[in-house]
Amino acid sequence: MKFLIQYFVLFFSTINLLLAKDLNENIYIKDMLTIADTLYYKKQYERSILFYETYRKHFPFDSEVHAKLILNYLRLKENHYKIKEESLKEFLDLNLNEYVYHYISLYGSLRLGYSPLSFSKIYKIENSNFPKTQKEYSKLIFGSIYFEEDLLHAQKYYEKLYQETSTEEVKKITKEILKEIENFHQTFIPKRPFIAGILSTLLPGAGYVYTHHYVDGIFSFFWNSVFLGSGMYMYNLEKQSKKPHTVSSIFLIMGISFYLTNIIGSYSSAIRYNNYHTRIFYQNLRATFFNTDFIEHTSGIEFRIRF
Repeated sequence: MKFLIQYFVLFFSTINLLLAKDLNENIYIKDMLTIADTLYYKKQYERSILFYETYRKHFPFDSEVHAKLILNYLRLKENHYKIKEESLKEFLDLNLNEYVYHYISLYGSLRLGYSPLSFSKIYKIENSNFPKTQKEYSKLIFGSIYFEEDLLHAQKYYEKLYQETSTEEVKKITKEILKEIENFHQTFIPKRPFIAGILSTLLPGAGYVYTHHYVDGIFSFFWNSVFLGSGMYMYNLEKQSKKPHTVSSIFLIMGISFYLTNIIGSYSSAIRYNNYHTRIFYQNLRATFFNTDFIEHTSGIEFRIRF
């Protein structure tokens, strides 16, 4: 009888130890998520990723943790850290159902320029059972995909969204974007490639000056003057001395090459000028309306901070 009692005491003690161990481990894992959130809040993104990754191994289908990992990697990218984009892309196309994950992964795919994935994401969101407000926020940030293609296309997209949306903040931001686009159209004067080419035809380097590429214009004028002027000078010397026009021909061929390059280069410089200023405008729009802070705020994601 005494042996039987000792056996039961030992058995239940062992069971209690095992349960306590599992309970402590679960508490530790939950604390790990709080620590990761706190590190993210303190902008210690690399350390935060380590804790999120460890937590993800225990809960591989936790949508919010995957969303937070995406935010961490994007924050690192914003701070000019070198990240493996393939590692980030891995988190962008998972079969998870929560809105917060789809919204943040849509933003991540837009930031990295994965257009096919972005279209796939917005399709899933639009055809889901998510609330209308969440869908409209997703449409708002998705419109930024057209910035890289055609400003007119982007303008039409946001005009349509402005008419269709019923979410007050989305309507307000859409109106501000349309206002910025309109201001850009009114203030930015694009350079015409044809005019740049004509100017450099008349005076080497003038087309570059027209497109505000002043250094290129100076060098173009200098080298064209050197080779064409030297060619003409050598031609007159060879003519006076009745020698073959070998040296002058070399200078003139090189001069003509530089002259034609100057015309083509001026034409291209006008295109580069327009593309550069348009790209800067797009970047400013993104930084103002579609930054990571805005995405974090509108996603509904929650962080458990421990001070």
